[in-house]
Amino acid sequence: LSENLIKAVEEAEEKTKDCKENILGLCFNYGGKQEIVDATNKIDGEVTIEKLEANLYHPEIPALDMVIRTSGEERISGFMLWRMAYAEMLFLNKKWPDMTKEDVPKILEEFVGRQRRFGK
Repeated sequence: LSENLIKAVEEAEEKTKDCKENILGLCFNYGGKQEIVDATNKIDGEVTIEKLEANLYHPEIPALDMVIRTSGEERISGFMLWRMAYAEMLFLNKKWPDMTKEDVPKILEEFVGRQRRFGK
C-alpha cells in the first residue's frame, strides 16, 4: 500500500477509535472462497454454522449489513462470501478513490430506505 493510503487508514483509525457501534472492513488481497476453505479445514468433526463462523479470518466481524461495490462493476468478486449472505448491495458508478464524505449521507439514506427481509 502507498504511504498516503497507510497514513489515511491510520488517521481514520485514530479518529474512530472510540466508535463501538459500526465496523468498516477493507480487505486487501483477500479471497472469500479461500476464507471458507481455511475455516472448514480448522474444524475437527462435524461442520456447523457456528463452528464455521468461529473459524473465519476475523470472527469478531459480524454479518454485513451493506456491501458497496464501486467502479461500476455489478459483481461481488468473492468479497466476504459468508458474511454477505443477507447484505444489501449498492453498486456505484464511481471508483473508490473518488469517494467523498458527501457520498456517505446518500449511501446511508439508501440503506435506511430499504426493506430488509434476511432471505424471507
